[in-house]
Amino acid sequence: MILTVMVIVFGTGTILAEPPAIIDSFRSALKNRDIQGFRSLIAPDGLVLVRSYNRHDQGRGADVLFSIATLPANFQVPVANDFPFDLQYLFGWTIRSKSLVSLSASFSSDALAERSVPAVRHFARQIVDRANQANLSFVPTVVRLADDWVILSEASSKQGLLSGALAVFQKNGPEYRLKMVVDLR
Repeated sequence: MILTVMVIVFGTGTILAEPPAIIDSFRSALKNRDIQGFRSLIAPDGLVLVRSYNRHDQGRGADVLFSIATLPANFQVPVANDFPFDLQYLFGWTIRSKSLVSLSASFSSDALAERSVPAVRHFARQIVDRANQANLSFVPTVVRLADDWVILSEASSKQGLLSGALAVFQKNGPEYRLKMVVDLR
């Protein structure tokens, strides 16, 4: 399926559309360390966490993909033999950002339904590459995919290597819920 994408970037410039309220709630909960508020943003069927490393041959960790039902009070999800998923660290620029800019793109969102690290990494590359084309490397970027998905990207691609984080929100009834966090290393 090919979808038209609207990208909203935290920075300065023209605002074409307001981001969904979930983005403000996400930022506020992280900034204020409001664990109860953050937990209320998670999808009813849990949160998928994905970590994907660029290079496994340099002693880096292994790719991981797993689900959790709730988030620990310190916003850090432990990972065996690796760094925890630390949401306040992963979305530090997002916590400090204030204004919005926008751009657009079109590509398939099929990888969001697939639960594999390579599929999620391919999707992340599309998001990040589009933001990089607009010189928005590591700029917190909100991407709308039709009416069902919103992605918050705080990532970059340099020399083909992905780095940063994405938060993926899926529409659940009238509201969006946090469905996935992707940590690119």
